[in-house]
Amino acid sequence: MFDTNPAPVVNGSLWTLPIEVRWYVILAILGLLRVVRWRILLLIGTIVMAVHYFWIFDVQRVIDVGGRRGYKEEFGLFFLAGACSHCYRDWGDRYQYCSFSKFHI
Repeated sequence: MFDTNPAPVVNGSLWTLPIEVRWYVILAILGLLRVVRWRILLLIGTIVMAVHYFWIFDVQRVIDVGGRRGYKEEFGLFFLAGACSHCYRDWGDRYQYCSFSKFHI
């Protein structure tokens, strides 16, 4: 059916759904605990996740030596960055040139 596609698989991205559901559950728990009420905590959590992913997990070195890529951490970081972008969307009006919400991944 999709013989000319680079990945001739139908619904090949379904494996990401459990990771996405996990992060939605984490976000729901944070919402119930009222952590997302203070968006600075969400921003700090995103920064901590980025530090973990890029410096502690050292993703580039792991990929270079052929190790496990860390999709759970990578997609979690993207999820948190999107959540922060949503929480700080009002900064686009106040700080047009330095707003995190103006940079879309």
